[in-house]
Amino acid sequence: MKLIQMWISKGLNQVVITQGKQGAIYYDGSKIKHQKAFVVPDDLVVDVTGAGDAFSAAVLHGLINGESLEQSVIYGAISSSLTIQSKFSVNPKLSISLIKKEIKKHENLLTIFRH
Repeated sequence: MKLIQMWISKGLNQVVITQGKQGAIYYDGSKIKHQKAFVVPDDLVVDVTGAGDAFSAAVLHGLINGESLEQSVIYGAISSSLTIQSKFSVNPKLSISLIKKEIKKHENLLTIFRH
């Protein structure tokens, strides 16, 4: 929490800090929020390489396409969970439509996760 507050005190309007299995904390310009990770059962984790890059790419995709920071961070969390289930650092099946399809599977959980 101290790290995100430091960035805010420096004048940043939006901040995202990933925390691995603990998800991400972010500041959307008005409030600090937490997005829980979409935890993948250990037996489905193939390789965690690329998870952070997948998170960042999905967040940036959302922001570039006019999504809120909150929605973009959800894209990032889903993207990371899909990436660690692949033997590739960049999951060849990863796409925004796959991310959105996965979000639909988790819609009930998303209501709980948004804090």
